[in-house]
Amino acid sequence: MSDNKGKPKGEENLAHKDKTTHKHSYLVVEDGNTVKSERQVDSIPVYYQPKPLKKKKNNWLTPILITIASAGVIGTVLGMLLLQLFVGMESEQAQEVSDPNPVNSAATPPVEVGSKEQLPNLSAYVLQAGVFQEQGNADEWKSLYEGNGEPAFIWERDGQYFLFIGVFATEEGARKKVKELQEDGNDVFFKSWETTNVEIDLSAEALQWLEQFQDTWVNAVDAKDQNELLALSDNAPSVSSIENVVQILKEDNDNIDVLLLELMYAYENL
Repeated sequence: MSDNKGKPKGEENLAHKDKTTHKHSYLVVEDGNTVKSERQVDSIPVYYQPKPLKKKKNNWLTPILITIASAGVIGTVLGMLLLQLFVGMESEQAQEVSDPNPVNSAATPPVEVGSKEQLPNLSAYVLQAGVFQEQGNADEWKSLYEGNGEPAFIWERDGQYFLFIGVFATEEGARKKVKELQEDGNDVFFKSWETTNVEIDLSAEALQWLEQFQDTWVNAVDAKDQNELLALSDNAPSVSSIENVVQILKEDNDNIDVLLLELMYAYENL
């Protein structure tokens, strides 16, 4: 038998999906008056299964490089530690050689021979008439002031030449003198001045004499009297470090300000 479309009636494909989503076809067979149907699964679906991944080959170079690097780091650290250890041992050995009896050395400090003494600074108020870069200019102005009856003194310090024409113990005395000079047309002013730090090797005798000199100089600046200063030369010790100071005291100088400035300058250059 055939249907209107010319297909055998016995063959009829029925397709549907069951709950398991498999495709099925039904075959209808006529056997006399009996119609048999048989359920048949067309095919079992085949799913894609990827190929198993291949294992990577072991890189034999990586562990070797790691081992070499680790050995280098460890070797460097150990080398530094050993170097510090040897340096410390050498320092201890050198100390032991230079000081074979450290306990006794600590208990008995060494006696200092020829140690330098820090002398106190001398200070006063000075009258300044100028400062020059060239000594020739300073000498020229010095002669001008001396021609006007004002003996002057040139003080060299740090490559400059200061022209001083007076020294006073107080600001009041310096101010009064400056006013007198300015009224006469002199361009002067006063300022505080002191010697720089002096360190010198001194014997006990020389140090004692210098202490007496310091006190006498301060009194002479205040009283403007040179008699006590000149008397210091009589008991001065024969020491080369104070020779310049003693020589100035022995010279005849009729101007107290110049004498005091000369002694102050010599004291700074002991």
